[in-house]
Amino acid sequence: MQATWTDSSLCMYCEQVKRCTRIALKCIERNRHQRPKIKDIISELNVKQSWLRSLEIETRLHMYLHQFPAWPNVPNRNEYPVISSPERIGFGQMYVHDWVLTEGPSATENVVGSAQGFHLQAGQTTSSWYTAHTFVFRDGSSAGSTLVVSGITEDKPEGQWSITGGTVAFASAHGTIKFINSESSTATDCIKELDIHVFHTPEPAN
Repeated sequence: MQATWTDSSLCMYCEQVKRCTRIALKCIERNRHQRPKIKDIISELNVKQSWLRSLEIETRLHMYLHQFPAWPNVPNRNEYPVISSPERIGFGQMYVHDWVLTEGPSATENVVGSAQGFHLQAGQTTSSWYTAHTFVFRDGSSAGSTLVVSGITEDKPEGQWSITGGTVAFASAHGTIKFINSESSTATDCIKELDIHVFHTPEPAN
């Protein structure tokens, strides 16, 4: 997917810039009685929010995430421990990771990017990893774009992360990622199957 603004969208964007400029100029009127009231500014901003929602694109993606654990028997591990912990379940330990993103269950075919970030054991009594990473797309139709993703990864067969930002094709992104542990997982490749549901406003094409 290559998302860009249409000519009509750009015209709407220019009009909104003019609207915001007019508000700003009114707010610095020498005669304070001619300055807009708060309720009028809020009304104008509500119009802006409705306009932004009208530009949003809804996209659904399906892909796979490959974690090669930092275990002795894993030759191509894509994570590394940076903080250790003496606690019983490792409370406080942290790993930095560069997990692989693919369009299919194979880790070596149809690679589209990686999930770069860290995961931190945030649970004191149960396994609960706070996971924060950026999906960096390097191939395919979304090459050069990113998604900012975070959430809790528990010792369960499924879970969900939040999308809180993005760039280029996924600018101003928000949404969710539902994941399940894939049946294709092996002893050295922990695979998660991802269903990505994202709303975004793509940046204008140069």
